[in-house]
Amino acid sequence: MNARMRVLLVYPEFPTTYWGFQHSLELVGRRATLPPLGLISVAALLPQDWEFRLVDMNVEGLRRDDIRWADVVLSSGMLVQEPSMHAIVSQARELGKRTVVGGPACTTSPERFSDADCLFLGEAEGRVLELVAAIEGKDTPAVLPAPAVRPSLHEAPVPRFDLLDVQHYRSMAIQTS
Repeated sequence: MNARMRVLLVYPEFPTTYWGFQHSLELVGRRATLPPLGLISVAALLPQDWEFRLVDMNVEGLRRDDIRWADVVLSSGMLVQEPSMHAIVSQARELGKRTVVGGPACTTSPERFSDADCLFLGEAEGRVLELVAAIEGKDTPAVLPAPAVRPSLHEAPVPRFDLLDVQHYRSMAIQTS
């Protein structure tokens, strides 16, 4: 494994919809409803000697300098965030960065994300070596299918809340089963 891997985690922007709560957030002085729990959970699974940065596009814009810093760009989101996910992949690829996309949108509709270098379908728990290989670009297929069995929540580490600026969020999230 590359001990100096720099991973940029990018949570795509929600369009102004029910899911984004943009108008009500202004009233409570917050930028987003919930943090990107999936991405900070993935960060907790990956080798901790790697460097991580998180950009939640609901809180701040994605800067070219953030992408230039990274060795790889990971993104995850829901179908409502699909346009933003494609924009993230496009910007990363334009700057020559490897892209790995996961989460519910690509898991349910992988055919819609052929612009990413690698699609990681399903949960990451119990599949860390597979995810590391995808991130490092080591002989991995373009689509890593989800296993038939979902992992136990007991396999999930405490998310990397240290990557967040919690003051921007209206609520915090927890994982339950």
